[in-house]
Amino acid sequence: MKHLKLSLLFLLTVLPLVSWGKSIIPWGRTSPWEMKYVFQENDEGVPPADDSNGKAWYDIGYDDADWGTLSGPICRDDQWGLGEDNFFHWENEYGCFYLRCTFNVNLSDYNTDNLFVKYTGDDYVEVYINGIEVSHTEDNFDMTTQLPSDVLVDGENTLAIYINDSGGGDAYLDYTIADASDDISFFSPYQDEQGVWYEYNEDNEEWEVASHDWWTSDFVIPATIMDAPVTVIRNDVFADGSCHSIILPEGLRYIGSGAFHHATFTSLTIPASVEEIGEAIVYGCQDLTELIVDEGNTVYDSRDNCNAIIKTEENKIIASCPTTIIPESVTAIGCQAFIGSTFTETTIPENITLIEDGAYAECPELSKVTVEFDSPIEIDGNPFPDRFIQFLCVPAGCKETFLEAAPWNEFAVIFEEGEELVYPSIGYVRQTDTDEGTTLTFVYDDLFYPSRENGETVYSLIEVDGEPEWYINGTCGGVTRVVIDESFADARPTLTHSWFREMPITSIEGLEYLNTSEVTSMNAMFYCSSDIASLDLSTFDTSKIEDTDYMFYGCCGLRELTLPLALSNLNDNACGGIGDNGEPCLLNVPDGFDFGGASVSGSGFNWKGGWFYMDIDYSDATADNPANVSFLINNPTFTNNKHSGWSGDGWGAYDP
Repeated sequence: MKHLKLSLLFLLTVLPLVSWGKSIIPWGRTSPWEMKYVFQENDEGVPPADDSNGKAWYDIGYDDADWGTLSGPICRDDQWGLGEDNFFHWENEYGCFYLRCTFNVNLSDYNTDNLFVKYTGDDYVEVYINGIEVSHTEDNFDMTTQLPSDVLVDGENTLAIYINDSGGGDAYLDYTIADASDDISFFSPYQDEQGVWYEYNEDNEEWEVASHDWWTSDFVIPATIMDAPVTVIRNDVFADGSCHSIILPEGLRYIGSGAFHHATFTSLTIPASVEEIGEAIVYGCQDLTELIVDEGNTVYDSRDNCNAIIKTEENKIIASCPTTIIPESVTAIGCQAFIGSTFTETTIPENITLIEDGAYAECPELSKVTVEFDSPIEIDGNPFPDRFIQFLCVPAGCKETFLEAAPWNEFAVIFEEGEELVYPSIGYVRQTDTDEGTTLTFVYDDLFYPSRENGETVYSLIEVDGEPEWYINGTCGGVTRVVIDESFADARPTLTHSWFREMPITSIEGLEYLNTSEVTSMNAMFYCSSDIASLDLSTFDTSKIEDTDYMFYGCCGLRELTLPLALSNLNDNACGGIGDNGEPCLLNVPDGFDFGGASVSGSGFNWKGGWFYMDIDYSDATADNPANVSFLINNPTFTNNKHSGWSGDGWGAYDP
């Protein structure tokens, strides 16, 4: 079952329920309605059989004499706070209801052109009036539908509703039929024919674009709905690539952060009425070639055909697209202005005096930044998160000035205009794809930048959102071989978080060439690489390790694990899942290893969430020194219980 949107949940459970408009049938929460019903325990339901006169269950005059009677609303839990005796309990985990009732209408009391049925139901609902389907909803929890002006008749009318709950969790139904002529809030939340949802802000008497259901990819946002203006587009509403085109109305005053990120439209025009724009509204819109602000806008502009959004008073670019040109009159590059761009190099003109946080964040192909100003300018936050693997080209004679100023001096290479660029050697990962699968090779040389410029698949060791690039892009699941080249011994990674996570590999070649002397986190390093049979980490320098959460978690195929002394302080969940296949894993450790928290279990012992055994030489054992190995002497579990639980090959229980 899908969860209610927060705004809707707030509407249904927090705000007091009012009788919107002029009710024909009030909400059951304010005036309980009575209906005949049939309940079926299956998910989809089988419509009740036609009666002896051939009428369907939703028809006028259908014989429902043998149906049960309930008083609504219906819900599984008391989500509306009505009290246990004031709603009909939906007892079963799943199932469906078929419901019927009759009601009387004097049409002269209502505006038949403005009658609506509004209902909230989970999961799927169909509504019939006088044998005609007037509304249905799939996975929408709140629906408002205008009724055909001729569907109701003077006198008796028949309402029939089908509702099923196929997902478990919450299940409920309540509805009202009303004349909404004098109350716009009756429609909120409102969905138009494009699948766009709007919520009415009663304080400001305006509509806000809240979400949409992807019925189309081409949108025209109305200026008004029922004479009330549409003024707000909330954060991320048209995000994730589903928006192919959109026309925004005059009267719109606010566009939320990320409103159109990764949309596939080619053109976007900001109306003259817009007063505030959030961050990164067109982040990832790689097909966007025209980004225009209406000339009548007094807050923002797109001067000189720059294809960007500029905050006029501050002369600051706040949003860009692939065809953006920074005008000479602009002095600042705003927060996340170029986030997600795919250019390989960019030039920042001399008129820029300020670059704000994240301005060039998440630009994976950006390798060269050229600046035309003679000295370092003001930096707010972290505008170049990947500067450690990027080059900075500065005007002739200015190199030393930039080398002395942070964060400019943190670029991988700083060189002057006219100076030959010498690529540095760095550690990186090269991907090779064959019919047999994908190989990741960890190398250290000066070919990373040329390889990337040539379109080859290479990954830096810089993490993106806390994960390595090759994990973020989904490569891990297809990796069949990992090779750590001998050259990689010169690399000094600081994080190995998720490096080999969820890879279907049986071993890692050259693990001894992984220098971990600067590594602070090995979190999830081998997480769920369940086919690896053996790991020898005895060469690891773990002197700076702070985080080993889930390091070997899910490595259920591991048969032998060799650890250095310092990894005795693994996090408690680091080995979860080892031994889950019914066989303990052979653990090799040096003298002095600390087994704090271990407990004897069958023919082995539990430690850090895994099940292990050890191959111990007892040839020099004595009564005072039962195993003659200090890691046992230092652990009470084994020192005081040296006989219990020690059996099987490799244990050699000692009995003085």
